[in-house]
Amino acid sequence: MGKKANKDLAHENEELTPKDTANKAEEKQLKKAAKKKALEEKQALEIAKEEEKAQLKKDKKAAKKAAKEEKKALKKAKRIKAIRPKWVKKFFKRSNGKSKEQMFKYMESDQTRLLERAHTLLNIQSADYDKSFIVKMPASFDNKKSVKYRLALNKKGDKTLLYDQAFFNVLFFGVETLYQYQANIDFHTGQISNDKTSTFRYFDIVNIESNLNFDHINHPKYLKYGIDLTLSNSQKISLNLRNHRLTSGYKLPGLLTEQEKKIVSLLKQKLH
Repeated sequence: MGKKANKDLAHENEELTPKDTANKAEEKQLKKAAKKKALEEKQALEIAKEEEKAQLKKDKKAAKKAAKEEKKALKKAKRIKAIRPKWVKKFFKRSNGKSKEQMFKYMESDQTRLLERAHTLLNIQSADYDKSFIVKMPASFDNKKSVKYRLALNKKGDKTLLYDQAFFNVLFFGVETLYQYQANIDFHTGQISNDKTSTFRYFDIVNIESNLNFDHINHPKYLKYGIDLTLSNSQKISLNLRNHRLTSGYKLPGLLTEQEKKIVSLLKQKLH
């Protein structure tokens, strides 16, 4: 028995060489590293899930807030839309009075939309013209309602003649082409209608006529000014530049306004 035990012990000592011991230690380290890596990956996955959950919650909250703001803005827009006609009607009940900032805001907003329509219908951009002029004058929107006026006193002490319906004539002076856009606006509602466009080359203009006259020679109410252009094909183009309501306490600075002078001067330049 003693010899057999010694033989077995010798056999075990032969199997556990230093190299085997090192391999086992390395294997143990690898298993430990793999276990640590698996644990780290699991923790990272859990953190990612928590972050995703938090982001979804955040996005949901933001979407809910945005929807609420949009609903609020829509409600406000509807309320303003409903209020505007009544407000404008009340503003023009008096033919004289202080100017109101809200009225100018309505007009500026409508004019901005009108210019966008002009660019779209004429198929032009700001790069297509050098100079533009916006001519505004009183005119019935649907030829049914009469135009209401208000001589508004501004903060600076000067006065502005405002009207609840208007005809717009917008001129865009390009290098070789003159673009014209016309439309009507009802300031009670901001509605734009009767869009009309025309485009022609300066080269085709063969004659220019200007006219300054009253609507009625004995009992005038309006002073009108415009330019008629005759093209080489005998077509006539009218540039309506003024339909001034004669109002006590409000007079034009001269025979032609500064804008009218600029339009005439620029037109002459383009023709030479």
